[in-house]
Amino acid sequence: MAAVAQNPVSVAIEADQSGFQFYKSGVFSGTCGTSLDHGVLVVGYGVDGGKNYWKVKNSWGATWGADGFIQLAKDISSKSGTCGVAMQPSYPKVGAPTPPAPPTPPAPPTPPAPPTPGKTHYGDPATGCEADEQAVQVQGLAGKFCSPDCTSAACPTDVPAGVTAAPQCALKSSTGSKKCALICSATTDFFSLRAGDAMCGKATCQPIQGTGICTYGAGPAPTPPAPPTPTPTPTPTPPAPPSGECTIPTALSCATGVAKCVTECKTGIPACVECLGAEFKTCCPCIKKIDPSFPLQCPGPAPPAPPPSPPTPGGKTHYGDPADGCEADEQAVQVQGLSGDFCSPDCTSAACPTDIPACVTAAPTCALKTSTGKKACALICSATTDEASLRAGDAACGKATCQPIQGTGICTYAKAADFFYINNLPEFMTLNL
Repeated sequence: MAAVAQNPVSVAIEADQSGFQFYKSGVFSGTCGTSLDHGVLVVGYGVDGGKNYWKVKNSWGATWGADGFIQLAKDISSKSGTCGVAMQPSYPKVGAPTPPAPPTPPAPPTPPAPPTPGKTHYGDPATGCEADEQAVQVQGLAGKFCSPDCTSAACPTDVPAGVTAAPQCALKSSTGSKKCALICSATTDFFSLRAGDAMCGKATCQPIQGTGICTYGAGPAPTPPAPPTPTPTPTPTPPAPPSGECTIPTALSCATGVAKCVTECKTGIPACVECLGAEFKTCCPCIKKIDPSFPLQCPGPAPPAPPPSPPTPGGKTHYGDPADGCEADEQAVQVQGLSGDFCSPDCTSAACPTDIPACVTAAPTCALKTSTGKKACALICSATTDEASLRAGDAACGKATCQPIQGTGICTYAKAADFFYINNLPEFMTLNL
């Protein structure tokens, strides 16, 4: 203290820790280590809020810290001082004999660069991530984001301008590595996600396992479903033929729609279903009549099949939640790329059972297959994967939710989990539409 009272004292400190690098004001007493790697100048001392401190001038310019200075906690229990400030002081001493020159010390490591002005964690990978981050994409989510590690440290709290979403240690990989993400919504209903967009700045709030996460590059947020407009009372028309029949009137009414979708239907079932839209249910029997090899079961009466297994006491049915147990002719399956699982009966050699849980209106369809050729049933809740259709599909799934995969919605039950999984999910079933 006596030396500092006479003149500035040159010292060495450890300056590579984020607490030191992002210092703004007050007396700093955070953890920053004693591995000396940076030279600074102690220019004075004082008391701030009852805490003694050394006033230290850094060499990173007036935009860093408090106009280029930092107040390091003084009189602490460690003899090394805060950040090692007391380990290697150097100052002139008037009138003292010149000591022999000490051996030249090894060159100190290059001091860490000050943080990039305006740059923060959780940014867009397209503009580059911080040194302690990597660009990640969560399995089942569109878009990416810069994510710092939180395996052994708390998530950084500096966020991009305009962001109010909360940083949380919410992700983990199959190797146990944990990562931070910005949580923008505690639910995944349409309006909560759109409110979450305002918390994500330039990112958008995307749904995963009942939670919203801020991601970049996922495209613009979908528009909310338009409110129904009143329509005049339609003129009574003759009743439509039973679903599943291709009568002459049905074929004539479908001719135009099917003609405009020929190209899409040749490319695959999901594109065909999406192109036909609401006409698919009516026109599917006529498509099957033209092309018997059309690989999809049309809505309507199912072909004769062995009677389903009798439900267990208590109203047990097929297509239930594996957490409550599956029927004897089912197994719990998870579709590659979808969160959650569900009970699925086999349809390799028989039609899908039609008994479904209470409040479910989704259609049982032989829609899944494994790499060995085995086929299994699923509840199809939407013919498209836009946000409004999927949320409408939730109502058709009862206690399950309508999850998107390859242009189609499937009812799944959420699995309990502490974290989201980033990569390396096991392959169980793939969509066979």
